[in-house]
Amino acid sequence: FFDDPAALAVKEIDNVDLVIYPNPSKGVFNLSSVTKAGKNYTVSVFDVVGNTVKKFDWNGNRTIIDLSNSPKGVYVVKISNDKETEVKKLIVQ
Repeated sequence: FFDDPAALAVKEIDNVDLVIYPNPSKGVFNLSSVTKAGKNYTVSVFDVVGNTVKKFDWNGNRTIIDLSNSPKGVYVVKISNDKETEVKKLIVQ
C-alpha cells in the first residue's frame, strides 16, 4: 500500500454505501455497508507513516473499529477483497 509514494496523497473513494462514522471521533468508529454484507473483506488501518495499526477480516456487517488507545491524528483505512479496494481517512481527536 505505501510502496507507492502517491499513496500518501490519499484519494478517498466516494462511495455512499460504505460508511464510517462518527468521523472525526475520540477513536471508536462504526463501519457499515448495505451492499457488502455477506462478503469477505480485509480491513487495514495505517498511521500516517504507513505502519499497520489494526488489521482484521470483515464480513460487511456493521462492526466497530476501535482506535481509542491510538494517538490522536489522521489514519487511513483500507477495505479490500480480491475484486475491489476502498480507502477512507479517519481522524482521531
